[in-house]
Amino acid sequence: MNTSPLTELDAVNIILRNDGEAPVASLDESGFSEAADAAAALEEVSRTVQDGGWAFNTDYSRKMLPDVSQEIVLPDTTLWIRPTYVSANLSVVERGRKLYDLSNNTYEFKQAVYLDICQMLDFTELPSSARYYITLRAARLYQARSTGSPRQNSFTEIDEMRAQASLKKADNRARPRGHFRTARGRRDILRRPI
Repeated sequence: MNTSPLTELDAVNIILRNDGEAPVASLDESGFSEAADAAAALEEVSRTVQDGGWAFNTDYSRKMLPDVSQEIVLPDTTLWIRPTYVSANLSVVERGRKLYDLSNNTYEFKQAVYLDICQMLDFTELPSSARYYITLRAARLYQARSTGSPRQNSFTEIDEMRAQASLKKADNRARPRGHFRTARGRRDILRRPI
């Protein structure tokens, strides 16, 4: 029994097997376009799922300080930002991986800004429930794009729904008790992908 977390290679092989393709020994196999397409589907789905802002990839009330040029540079992995209650009076957006003040039309900030930041994590950094859900969703996407067999699709759809329920359950466990009773928690419910 293998208890190690799902690797990216494992995920690509699940995607390929779901479509009736042979598994690959490594992700570096050149000339095997199906493996490259499966890896691309995995990356695409990972980005869309993580964009939902889960407990595992969202930093809440992160203090962002201006640098020497008075600009606030966001992490390269940023998917979206939202000012927290402390900085709610600011109207800010992300522009070119920097924070931009819409009210004053400037990149310059004199003080710290507190943000909720959702970040894109590598597949290997994700919790196992997220890896499994992303893999099954990517398998359905890949299969629909390549062969589109309704029979195969229906089997994977049920598995995907179960994996999504498991991910939501794990996400709820990871959040602080009473989180969904707070204003931030209610916003999180509204942002949650369907």
